[in-house]
Amino acid sequence: MPFVMRDETAGRDLLYVDNAGQLGLGSLPNSGQQLTVLGVSVLDPSARFADGMLRPGAPASFSGVVSAPAGGSVTVTISTTQNPTVTSTVNASAITTTAVTFPGTGTANNYSIW
Repeated sequence: MPFVMRDETAGRDLLYVDNAGQLGLGSLPNSGQQLTVLGVSVLDPSARFADGMLRPGAPASFSGVVSAPAGGSVTVTISTTQNPTVTSTVNASAITTTAVTFPGTGTANNYSIW
């Protein structure tokens, strides 16, 4: 049996839990999502913030592996309010609030951005 907490004066759902245990804040939950806010999924299936949704000041970590041929470069696109901290196997050649660029070495480069 679903549970709904509603503000009748405003005509809005405040909290909704469906039969599958999915939770919606301010709306019904999206199908297959564990938590939604105003109809937007908050966490993806890997328990990370979905669609880049993160409040200012909250720590976020992006990590992965990139590879570019020697003499080339590879760019990881990001969106932050200040230049992030970057650790990687190869030193980044450029760090901005919108991208981190690594020089190509022909080998895999493990990186973390936060």
